[in-house]
Amino acid sequence: MTDIEAVVIMINRLADQLDYQKNPAYQGPLPYYDFGRKIAIDQPHFWREYGAFVRLTDGFEIDGTRIHGIENHGVLEYNRLKENNDWLTLVPELYNDSMDGLIVIGADGTDTFVYDTASQRFEARDRIAIDTAYSSYGTLAELLAELVKQLMDVNQ
Repeated sequence: MTDIEAVVIMINRLADQLDYQKNPAYQGPLPYYDFGRKIAIDQPHFWREYGAFVRLTDGFEIDGTRIHGIENHGVLEYNRLKENNDWLTLVPELYNDSMDGLIVIGADGTDTFVYDTASQRFEARDRIAIDTAYSSYGTLAELLAELVKQLMDVNQ
């Protein structure tokens, strides 16, 4: 199992190396939000994993890879978990039943990063064919470690 604290240290080092913004830790209460899209309100695994992450750094965007935080931070004004999921639920043109049961936590140019509430796994899925999961992880730290590895490989 990968440690979330170690992964956040790697994220912050990479942000420094590539001159990207580092977000502060989120200090407020976790929202335990109703995401809609056939997602039960009670998601303890998601909030335990995601909560541990935002308590260390409230999301990030590095070289086109974005993981949503809870609050707005500078250039990441539209990087909020709640708002990004609301758009998928409440804007009719954006609603896609393939997103039912998925909490969107971020994206890059080709993939959407989600928490699948049915399997309780964090996944990288094709941005267009969202039904296709390229990789699946038991913890958010494992997904983030893979994203950091990919970013490091591309930016060497």
